[in-house]
Amino acid sequence: MTRKLVPNRLDGREDAAKPWRTLALAVFPYYPDNDWQEIMYGDLRRDGIEIKILESIRVEPWMREILRDGGSVVLHLNWTAPISQRADNVVASMTGVLRVLDELTQFRELGGRIVWTVHNVLPHEMQYLSSELVLCQGLATLADTIMIMNPDTPRLVSDWYTLPPAKTTQIDHPSYLGRFPNTVSAVEARRAHGLNSDDIVLLFVGSIRPYKGLADLIPEFDKAHAKCNRLKLLVAGPLGPGYSNEQIDELFAPRAGLTAEIGYIEPDRMQYWCNAADVMVLPYRESLNVSVVSLAASFGLPVSIRRAPSSAYLHVHDWVSYMDSNQLETDLLAAGLRFHGDIAARHAANAAALATSPVRVAREFASTVRELASL
Repeated sequence: MTRKLVPNRLDGREDAAKPWRTLALAVFPYYPDNDWQEIMYGDLRRDGIEIKILESIRVEPWMREILRDGGSVVLHLNWTAPISQRADNVVASMTGVLRVLDELTQFRELGGRIVWTVHNVLPHEMQYLSSELVLCQGLATLADTIMIMNPDTPRLVSDWYTLPPAKTTQIDHPSYLGRFPNTVSAVEARRAHGLNSDDIVLLFVGSIRPYKGLADLIPEFDKAHAKCNRLKLLVAGPLGPGYSNEQIDELFAPRAGLTAEIGYIEPDRMQYWCNAADVMVLPYRESLNVSVVSLAASFGLPVSIRRAPSSAYLHVHDWVSYMDSNQLETDLLAAGLRFHGDIAARHAANAAALATSPVRVAREFASTVRELASL
């Protein structure tokens, strides 16, 4: 189903010269298990606007038809790696990038509009830097609106490409309130992991990938646990790219105080991890937008994140602390002790989640799409 836009009104009267128009949102890439995307498109879906999933970036016949008939097509571009980093060699990568930029140019010439969300400075698993830079600068030029979540994004990407300020807008990363059941008490959650109420529980949740720094964290946790055996570490999440089976076996070899479950976390099981913890620990070496911060806030869980240029904007929050790379052992224990039983920090995290609720953020994104459709 497609939504019909209501005609413009002048002085309370319908402008008869303005036809009813169709609006469709095209999306690339799209991951059906990505909660962020499901949240962002929620308001548009509720309004009956059709979300068209693209398998590749090209001007489709249905786009031409809608645009020819006076309707609007807005293309939402997300992660760049599927365009620049999936080729067999650098020549194929650059050829693919140039083809995509040509298709986007044609799309714009037909009257289509483009929103690009900057998810990363550069892809986490980088093979073809030159292609990526051509793509990112091309997207920055062609996009009508560039959406950022981290307010420092323009500065953080500036060594690689430039985001024009006039078309860059910030829409915060949404929390996950309502996306996961949250009925299990802390006592029940801890009991499920064999933990006591006086244990100091650190939690890492999310896909297991090298850039997230678990290989740095776990040896330092071992040292901290040796000094305070109340300190525990929970790790849960699926195995992502970048690690061999041998490396995973070594990383998660049996060790005191560590409980790990490598695999997909069912939505109704997330509460058993988050509600058992005192603090979410995020030793990411670098990451522009850390969605797990929003997940933690949704469960009223404080966060301790590694100090990095990309995480600087988070340090103003009372429910967020930071860890320094040269003293992870000390900072892990300090974070656990600080947030153990800290009700005020939990309330602050909950307030942050409410301020960036899925409904509010989806409405902001939908407003951006509608504004582009009216141009």
